[in-house]
Amino acid sequence: STLEEKLLLSLTKECVKGLQDVSWTRRVTGAMAISDLAAKEILAPPPQGLNSNDGPGRARKRAQATRLALSSLTWLVAKTRIRWSGKSEVVKAAVELANAWMPYAESSKAKHLLGDPMLAPLSLQKENEKDLFLWDSYFEQSEDDCVDGQREDSDQGEGIEASTNIGKFDEESASAVHIGGLCRLLLSQSFPTTALYADEILPFRSGVLQSFEHLLKSLPDSSEWLFLRRSIFSFAAPRFLEVFGDHS
Repeated sequence: STLEEKLLLSLTKECVKGLQDVSWTRRVTGAMAISDLAAKEILAPPPQGLNSNDGPGRARKRAQATRLALSSLTWLVAKTRIRWSGKSEVVKAAVELANAWMPYAESSKAKHLLGDPMLAPLSLQKENEKDLFLWDSYFEQSEDDCVDGQREDSDQGEGIEASTNIGKFDEESASAVHIGGLCRLLLSQSFPTTALYADEILPFRSGVLQSFEHLLKSLPDSSEWLFLRRSIFSFAAPRFLEVFGDHS
């Protein structure tokens, strides 16, 4: 095993400290470090054969670190105002982690890898379609309140505790992210619900839309995922039609 893997949880916690910092520069640095660990397949399921020596232990360590990183990234995307161009790096890192663990959002595959499906950093549970994090009912409230109705936060951290329906991030109780909720969150930040078309915002929205596309392309083409595909279509199609209709 690599040195990064041996120190994985400690490295991840340091990255999360950066994500929770009041400075967007340090947040972006934390997100890029997480992306690097994902690219090296450290914050990812262990390659086949490498998890056989210690049973699910190796995979569990990776899942624990990934859950912490993914939940922190997702929280930051949902919590903060969209005006910062560096936020696209946060979105990119979250999608990279989600894509790496996508197959194990299925309970049966997560159980086979981890021994306990509840340890997976990503969830596909059908009863949680309105969740961003499991059991938080995040999307029961208006999407307008989730994204565009927030106060701006500055590079010095002013306004970071913007008024939303998502609570304070708790490292000790980091929850699994629902894949459908992540898709819904990215879509809501790709298209404005108010007339926010400023030049500095459009590149961010374009980047998030590309990440959303990347996430959709990673969805497994199997019957277990059919309900999620239908759910995504049900909330994505009206948004696309509305945008194109406004500019026709």
